[in-house]
Amino acid sequence: MLDRSRNLPELMAALGSTEIKDRVRALHEVQTQGVSVVPTLLEILDRPDATMPTLVWTMMGIAQFGPTVAEQAHSALVRCLADSSPTVRRSAIRTLGALRDVSAVDAITALRTDPALDPSAWFDDDCTVAQTAELVLADLSGPSPAS
Repeated sequence: MLDRSRNLPELMAALGSTEIKDRVRALHEVQTQGVSVVPTLLEILDRPDATMPTLVWTMMGIAQFGPTVAEQAHSALVRCLADSSPTVRRSAIRTLGALRDVSAVDAITALRTDPALDPSAWFDDDCTVAQTAELVLADLSGPSPAS
């Protein structure tokens, strides 16, 4: 059983590390632990001391579990839609999309007019929050991908 109080700072540090190999290793550990780690990941999303990379990589970890954790993760991810960082907002939108969280459509729709450019994604086709919202909304309105 995961000891959240002991592993939370360690997991936060790994997910927010400046070393990509540490982040990848942390995501692998998250996947290995399975959905039992989701409460710890959600706790990280609510921590005021979580850095932008930590938040983004935490959401990547949550996204690995797909729709099975959508209801559990919904509130924390919707709160991330209001983050001051466009990188975090785009990541939250993408994670909600990966979870196929159709109950988040209204919250995502509200960001269709958010022109903020994500400085980490200037080369992406959806480099603004609004563009990411549009793509995810289009995906959520379509049929669910086959399992």
